[in-house]
Amino acid sequence: MGCKVSGHLTPSGVSRLFAPLVAARPSASHQTLEHIDLNSVGLTGSCRFMLGEVQQITSLTFVDLSNNNLYGDIPEQPLHALPRLRGLNMACNHACGPIPDLHHLRRLYLLNLSGNMLSGCISEALWSASSIRELWLNHNSREFFNNNLLATEARRLAFSMNTFALLFRVMCSAFP
Repeated sequence: MGCKVSGHLTPSGVSRLFAPLVAARPSASHQTLEHIDLNSVGLTGSCRFMLGEVQQITSLTFVDLSNNNLYGDIPEQPLHALPRLRGLNMACNHACGPIPDLHHLRRLYLLNLSGNMLSGCISEALWSASSIRELWLNHNSREFFNNNLLATEARRLAFSMNTFALLFRVMCSAFP
């Protein structure tokens, strides 16, 4: 049984959506919310605001905010409040700026930031994050591609990941 959200969710609508989840705060003996899937539900607003709302549900292990209209930088601070996070999917939005430092998320195995407008270099901490198994960064800005092409090639053999989507997807899809 699921919940279908139609139309566009503005910041006030998102706050109303999360309010019952945050207010419930179940005790340790009750099951807690671990997975939130808001893929393609028409979310509109800043990444900073949306992650600020999500951070209130500290039991989350997977967050899918893909295919919406989220814009701006991806802040580190809200993600610090989600120590159990194993998957973050923010693909196909309008996020920009550098990838935040996520080294503190020791359980993170999936990070999908493809289809945004990221720029800058991939941090050393992200390259050395041993828990990451799937890293999707394709379809970002040309600057992002250029800054990370050599680093990607140089580190290709240094990874012992099960899947690593960055290597050829970034190179093959950077140019339309």
